[in-house]
Parts: sequence; structure tokens; C-alpha cells
Amino acid sequence: PPRLRLNQPPPFPRPTSASSDLMAPSPKAAPASRPAQFLVDAVRSKDEARLASVLGNLRGGSPRGPVIGINDPHPVTGRTALHEAVALGRLGLVEALLQAGA
Repeated sequence: PPRLRLNQPPPFPRPTSASSDLMAPSPKAAPASRPAQFLVDAVRSKDEARLASVLGNLRGGSPRGPVIGINDPHPVTGRTALHEAVALGRLGLVEALLQAGA
């Protein structure tokens, strides 16, 4: 066995292609969604007018168009805006999100 000297750091294995593959992002990982972050933040505010404003902004100008990111998970918590509204017990917010396509 190799001898270790007191003034040298212990030897560590060098990264291999297999170990570097483990550090690469998963192709299935969803990209962080800013719209989801805006939606969840609006739900957490418990302000129905704020949520309505965010929903309107994320419709891309069309009053009945699809809401961008409505079902995307929050980049930190992994919860959708609908999950958050249900967890907070805010029926008005839940209804607004469902009407928007969640």
C-alpha cells in the first residue's frame, strides 16, 4: 500500500467519465419557470386581485388565451400554483387557477 506523508493531502480518485455524467443535469429535469414563480408568489400573497393580474400578464395579451406556466412547478418547492392554493385553503385562488386552465 502507498505510504501517506503528514504534509500531503490524501489521494482522491480522479473523476471518470461515468462520475462526471452524474453531475450533468438530467435531460428530464424541467427548466426553472419564472411564470411559475410569479404565480406561486401571487398565491402566497393570498391576494386574489394580484393573482388575477399575474394571470392576465401571463396570457400574452389575449383575454382568454392560455396562461404561460400555469402547471409548471415552482423552481424551489416543486409545487404548482394550484398545489400552493390548495395547501393554503384559499378557495377563491383555487377557482381562479382552475378557470385559467390549471
